[in-house]
Amino acid sequence: MATTADDVWRLLGELVEAQNETERRFQASDRRLLPRYQSFNVLGAVAGMVISNEVARYAYRQGLFVIAQSGESLAILNDANFKPKAW
Repeated sequence: MATTADDVWRLLGELVEAQNETERRFQASDRRLLPRYQSFNVLGAVAGMVISNEVARYAYRQGLFVIAQSGESLAILNDANFKPKAW
């Protein structure tokens, strides 16, 4: 089954919604569940066996690490200029 442009845009929309919801929930929790870690920064990532360029670009711009399959292991696709977003 071939992936179409509509599939990519639909998945990108789902990623945006999921990322926004995750950020909203994290901000709402105010780290009450784990007070021991209140002084820690939390970094985010998107990972997958196959990640489209559009999804990788969006995640990168949102400050998320992009992790993809590379052979039989994983690779972080972010370049040296990447600045992760810390919550």
